[in-house]
Amino acid sequence: MNHTSTKDFLNRVLNIELVDFIRSLGMAELHQEKGISFFPSPFQGKRTTLQVDQRLNVFHDENAKISNGNIIDFGIRHYQVGIPGFLNFVKKNYPFKNQELRHPDQIAMEKTNYKDDIKLLNHDQALSRMPYRTELRMRKIPPALAVGLVEGVRFLYRNEQQYALAFKNNSGGYELSRDIIRHHIGPQDITTIDLKGAKLDVFSNFEDLLAHRALYATVLSGKDINMALTPEYQQALSGLNNILVLNQEYHFEKARPYMEQHEQVNLYLNHSKNNTEFIGYSQWLDPLKYKDFSAMYKHEKSLSTYQVNRKKDRKKNHNKKL
Repeated sequence: MNHTSTKDFLNRVLNIELVDFIRSLGMAELHQEKGISFFPSPFQGKRTTLQVDQRLNVFHDENAKISNGNIIDFGIRHYQVGIPGFLNFVKKNYPFKNQELRHPDQIAMEKTNYKDDIKLLNHDQALSRMPYRTELRMRKIPPALAVGLVEGVRFLYRNEQQYALAFKNNSGGYELSRDIIRHHIGPQDITTIDLKGAKLDVFSNFEDLLAHRALYATVLSGKDINMALTPEYQQALSGLNNILVLNQEYHFEKARPYMEQHEQVNLYLNHSKNNTEFIGYSQWLDPLKYKDFSAMYKHEKSLSTYQVNRKKDRKKNHNKKL
C-alpha cells in the first residue's frame, strides 16, 4: 500500500459513522438526546456512559479519559491494540458504506466548556517576577526564551490561591504547569504557532517546547562543546520551523491534518506507551515525512527532563574534574 492509498484508507476509516460502528459491536444504545447517542461505557471504571456526538462523529468517555475522541481513539482502547493493528482489523472486518467522504479537515473541532473548581484570577504576569522566574530556573530555561510563549498566572483552586506557568491553546484555554502539578482552564485543544516554515516541530507539552528552545540557544552559542547531538538533530535545529504542541496525548490524530500540511514533521514526544504507538503509526503513514527524535533523550521521560538532567550531569562532571 503506497502513501497515497494509505492516507485515502485512513480518511475512509475516519469517516465511518462511530454510532454505526459501536452498534455493530452489539452494544445497546440507551437513548438519544439532541444528536448525542448514549451507550454503557465499555471501558473499565465506574458505571457511566459513552456519549457519541453524531454531528461531529466523536465520543466522550470518562472511564477512557477521552473527550472528542475519534474512531481510532475508540478502537485502540476497545481492542487494546496499536493503531496499525486496529486499522488492519477494520480493513479485514468492516464493510465500508459508499458514503461521501469528509476529509478530517472538514470535521469541526468541538470547543467544549471544561467545568472544574479552577478560577483564573489574573494572567499575563511578568516572568521576571519571583515565582515564575524560580519555576523557569528549576526547568533550566532562561526567562528570555519563554517570553512570548508562556505567561505567569494566578488562579484559585479549591479555595486556595496558586500560581503557574500558562500556555494558551487554539481554543482559548490555558495549560497550566507548576513543578509536577498540571491543570487546565477552559477548553482543551492543541496549540499551533505558524512561523511560515515548511517543516513542523511537534511536542507533547509546552515544557518540552521550552526545553527545545533552550537546546537551540545552546547550539547557536556553541558554549556546550560536550553536547552530544546527532547531525540529523543539529540540522533539524537549524531552520525556523512551525510549532505544534499536542497538550494531551490523545490530540495526535486531531492534529494530524495540520501535520500533513508540512514537508517534514519532527516528533519530540514523551516516552509513553501511547506515544510509542503514535510514532509507529506515523512511520506506517510516511517514514520519509515523520522523523522521530526521541532517541536523543532515550534515557529520560521527556525532552524537558533531559534538559534538566543534562545540566545537572554537566555540573557533576565539572566538579569531578576540580
